[in-house]
Amino acid sequence: MTLDFALLRGAIEEIPFGVATIRGDDITYANAALERTFGAPPGGLEQKQLASLFDDAQFTEIDRALREARAFD
Repeated sequence: MTLDFALLRGAIEEIPFGVATIRGDDITYANAALERTFGAPPGGLEQKQLASLFDDAQFTEIDRALREARAFD
C-alpha cells in the first residue's frame, strides 16, 4: 500500500457515512460506517457482490445510477 493510498483510506475511515469502493460487481473496500449500516463485522463486506446487499428493485436502480456516474472501473 502506498502512502497516498494509506492516507486516503485513513480519511475514508473517518467519514461518518458509508463508503465503498467496487471493482466490477464486487466490493473491494467498505469503511466502518458502511459495515455498521449492514451489520457486518470489520472486513465483512469485502469481496461480496454489491447486489447481495439489496433487493432486486433497489439494486436495479443503484446499478443504473452507478453506471451513469462511473468515471472509471
